[in-house]
Amino acid sequence: MEATMVFDYDPTNAMAQKVVSFIRSLGIFHERSLDLEEAIRDAENGNVEDYDNVDDFFTQHNLL
Repeated sequence: MEATMVFDYDPTNAMAQKVVSFIRSLGIFHERSLDLEEAIRDAENGNVEDYDNVDDFFTQHNLL
């Protein structure tokens, strides 16, 4: 069984930062980023491929 918790907090609030840091330090929770954040990180790190169209995708991956 798995449950998800989402924390919305003001990152400029020192007490909120300490609480979040403490929760992370426990090491018993699995953290995951939002899909959008992960996509942005992939784009920034160059882990995104660019294709002109679907045919180009299939050709570059030798699927045609």
